[in-house]
Amino acid sequence: MLLRVLETRFLRKLFVSHLRKVVFLIAVIVVALAATVYAYFLSLPQAGPRVSITSPPLEFSLELNKAEYQYGENITIVLCLRNISNQTITVGKSSMWIIDPSYGVLTTEADGANFPEGEQHYLSRLFHFGFSITHQNGTVIFKEYIGPAQMTYDFTIEHGGYIKQTFIWVNPLPTVSYHIPRGIFQIRGIFKAGIVGVGSITLETPTITFTYM
Repeated sequence: MLLRVLETRFLRKLFVSHLRKVVFLIAVIVVALAATVYAYFLSLPQAGPRVSITSPPLEFSLELNKAEYQYGENITIVLCLRNISNQTITVGKSSMWIIDPSYGVLTTEADGANFPEGEQHYLSRLFHFGFSITHQNGTVIFKEYIGPAQMTYDFTIEHGGYIKQTFIWVNPLPTVSYHIPRGIFQIRGIFKAGIVGVGSITLETPTITFTYM
């Protein structure tokens, strides 16, 4: 009888000891997994504020890399035009905003956007959009959406296709006197063009408020 009692107590202690080890091991694994997931999310690019306007057959959006900047810091502005219709559309622009690639302020990403033969270079050498930046006191710091070169061009965008351009606002911009002082500002994207079968359109996104301190 005594032997059975001793065996039972021993087995209980052994079970408790193993259970504690298992619980401790599980806790260590959970903590390690949580730390790994946290580090992974920190490593992902942080998305900034984004706004868009939809006017079939197009969706036009504006995005900043963040909403707070230190004075002298560059501002990353992303504008995207997407064909949300079920057919290819033809876009016509009445002017050109030419940006020299050597400035390194403009990059272009596109899918399903096609330019006429011999004009493919227009895709990345032209800024196809526009935007305005306004100080909180109402002063317009910058506004451009037509383009200084009065030359026409057109391109097509397939169903689901898009043109996305990233513009880096260097303060001040190369060759021009525009600069952003300290303060609170609002930026909105502007796209003006002609759409075959639709007519002339002007799309303006809602504004994004950002600070430059």
